[in-house]
Amino acid sequence: MKCLSLMQPWATLVLLGAKRYETRDWQTEYRGALASHASRTFPEAARVLCAHEPFRSVLRAGGFNQPADLGRGVLLGTVELIDCRPAQEVLARLPAGAAEAAFGDFRAGRWAWELARPGLFDHPTRYVGRLGLFDVPEPS
Repeated sequence: MKCLSLMQPWATLVLLGAKRYETRDWQTEYRGALASHASRTFPEAARVLCAHEPFRSVLRAGGFNQPADLGRGVLLGTVELIDCRPAQEVLARLPAGAAEAAFGDFRAGRWAWELARPGLFDHPTRYVGRLGLFDVPEPS
């Protein structure tokens, strides 16, 4: 199965279904099932975001009350990659004030990967992530 590594809190936001677009500086032709890996890296700036809206409310609604609750260095779940479009095109279609706009980097030249059908694993699995899309064993 293909896998993508994301930093927290974005990895969890994707699997809660709150972040439907993962923004990247590269596009992919791949479509289909994608495992979501939470990287071990969790910069202080990202930890601080967890205390600010809209991050705080979404994470708390998902049962994650503080940054330490967010798994790192683990496979968290799966999602389906259904499309890849220019980020500014996607941003222009988002409703005004949508939390989604705060969850990504929609600047010119970037790509928005449209994600659907997120599902958190009951028990995250330790795994070493990599850059780009990489292969992991099928979840059992």
